[in-house]
Amino acid sequence: MNPFLSEVSEAFSRLSWSQKLVFLRTCVNEFQTNRKMMKKAFSIWYRAMYPRSYWKPELWIESRFKKDMSLKPKYVAYECASYLKISRVMVPHLIRVAQRVKQRLRMRERIRQGKSLEQSSMQSSRQSLRHTSGQSYGESSV
Repeated sequence: MNPFLSEVSEAFSRLSWSQKLVFLRTCVNEFQTNRKMMKKAFSIWYRAMYPRSYWKPELWIESRFKKDMSLKPKYVAYECASYLKISRVMVPHLIRVAQRVKQRLRMRERIRQGKSLEQSSMQSSRQSLRHTSGQSYGESSV
């Protein structure tokens, strides 16, 4: 780890509980100007808060969409929060996760359909080759 960062983390550990909250509020205010940094910090915080369940909501949401793709991501996110006993504060994050999961499943299905179409066209072309290969060279198929 960077020596400066280790020094900051040591100083943070020596702060009182109220000073730590003030420090975190200051960090949050700083992150509000940089949306990308805020998302990354939120992701790190979420993993720290729920270490065992970081992937659990995503897997649960995926299984729910596999059963019924007509469900709305917002509905599934609220279900997930209720079922897995996740704080309601996390629901906006779960909605985004549900949107990503649903989109990923749609893309998987499109890829599968594309592969099945390719395989069926290859099989039909093989069958047509078999039928034409049985003919003599000068004969026509009429």
